[in-house]
Amino acid sequence: MARYIALVDAADGIVGVSFPDAPGCVAQSENRDEAFKDGTAALAEWVAEELAEGRDAPRPEAWMSLWPTERYDRPWPMAPF
Repeated sequence: MARYIALVDAADGIVGVSFPDAPGCVAQSENRDEAFKDGTAALAEWVAEELAEGRDAPRPEAWMSLWPTERYDRPWPMAPF
């Protein structure tokens, strides 16, 4: 099973989840539990679409390879997913 890093952000009562290894794959909800659930479903759909289009799903990057980079200029908390 592949494990992808999820970035979680919350503002104005909305929790967002995005995946650095899956460009454009995001989910939003009103609470953390639903955001994680929706994020998991969104990632599964994203991977299925990649495969259906004839592309391989990207290998998940190790979290240390994503930080620090030009893309992420500050540390982020890691959350169980």
